[in-house]
Amino acid sequence: MNKDEALEFIAIAKAKQMANNPNYKIFYERIIKELGITQPSQAFLVGAIDAMIYDVDSATALSRMKLSYEERRNLIEKIFKEILPQK
Repeated sequence: MNKDEALEFIAIAKAKQMANNPNYKIFYERIIKELGITQPSQAFLVGAIDAMIYDVDSATALSRMKLSYEERRNLIEKIFKEILPQK
């Protein structure tokens, strides 16, 4: 298996794992509701930002890797306030 095939294999396996884990769905639905997100593109960003937080954390080992729900939610909210125009 070459590097491209390995990346594809890992990405598909991780996507399947996330899609089949009901806890992910509950987690994201809760954050989306608490942040008052109604646009699908913003809801998508919640998952993307959370994945980015995990990737940066694991790549840099800046924290203990198991951020609590509140820590993740608060960081996602802070990022949203920085990147999205306020009404």
